[in-house]
Amino acid sequence: MVLDRVDDFTDEYVIQNSDFQHGGPVLRIPKTRKYYVNDHLMLKNKYGAGEFKYYGPKGEFMWLVNENFKNTMKPNRWYLLPQAYSITLY
Repeated sequence: MVLDRVDDFTDEYVIQNSDFQHGGPVLRIPKTRKYYVNDHLMLKNKYGAGEFKYYGPKGEFMWLVNENFKNTMKPNRWYLLPQAYSITLY
């Protein structure tokens, strides 16, 4: 899979997918969807019961998920790493 572009019109990440059995040739992931992080970052960014969120130095905000934290991830749903948020396309 390769990040093709960030579509600001639809507010989505557009992913080119080479494995068609997992969602077709193009995947669209909303920029508002939660981001996958490791256990350490989940614990570091806990804000109450079942709330995991990141506040960045430039005002950015992200909800966080990880498979080891109950009910944060949904089955059959794609999640990106936070690095996708910081990609600059030229």
